Amino acid sequence: MIFVLLLIFLNNINACTTFIVGQDATMDGKVILAHSNDGAGSSPLNIGKVASADYNLPARRNVSGGSIPQVSHTYAYLSKVGGYAAINEYSVGLAESTCSSKLSGDKNNGILDIVDLSAIALERSKTAVEAIEIMGNLSETYGYYDAGESL
Repeated sequence: MIFVLLLIFLNNINACTTFIVGQDATMDGKVILAHSNDGAGSSPLNIGKVASADYNLPARRNVSGGSIPQVSHTYAYLSKVGGYAAINEYSVGLAESTCSSKLSGDKNNGILDIVDLSAIALERSKTAVEAIEIMGNLSETYGYYDAGESL
């Protein structure tokens, strides 16, 4: 009953939601992570696989506001087509949730958004810590400008 009421409540919200269940709360010790993309409702709801790839350097990777240097090898990952990356071949997973924020940066100088960061993190990381470091370093180097989001 509580789950049904929660779904009814969430159905009337125009923001993304993340559910995380820690290893101590599951019977088999596994972590459960889920993300709903509740935005404008026009996003496709299918999952696509992005294959691993090798690149001849120097190469560039396109992002929403320009491009950044590419790495020589990227890892395979699953992504909601047209949206957020979900989990890669090393079981590094991300879920996004809308949150409030105060942006002090200049949107003309930030070339990365949350979709870029989620994809790049899964393309380039074997651990969750590595994913966080990659997103932080890229944001500091190339600038981040987007609505309030958390991964």
